[in-house]
Amino acid sequence: MFWKKKTAPFRVLNPGETSEKRQAFRYRFREGKGVSMTFSGRQAMLLDLSAGGLSFENHGFSVGGRGMASFDLFIPCMKFYEHVSVPLVITRIDGNGICYAYFENPDPDITELIHRFLLERQKADLRSAREEKDPDL
Repeated sequence: MFWKKKTAPFRVLNPGETSEKRQAFRYRFREGKGVSMTFSGRQAMLLDLSAGGLSFENHGFSVGGRGMASFDLFIPCMKFYEHVSVPLVITRIDGNGICYAYFENPDPDITELIHRFLLERQKADLRSAREEKDPDL
């Protein structure tokens, strides 16, 4: 027998109703699985990534700092690394020494590549979680 639920299990929010201001999904790398990047000639570890920006370790950077970020992304389904170079602006540095930055006028091809990477990482993480839950599948 089927019946319709009276209330939806979720609620649609208008952007003004939430304190979350991100415009894109953000993928957080697992501990020890981050990506090395270069920003303004200095190495740092990329902590999370979205199509709109990223966060990374602070190594003497300051809020408002601008520069080119460069890193390589491995796209699992395509089995190759793609070099990404995109202009960044640091918007905030938290008390733990993490810089939060957004991409300044990114190339649409780079944005699409990052979207593809995020989708593939999500799929791989879901497969991994299923295998850990029931290894006999």
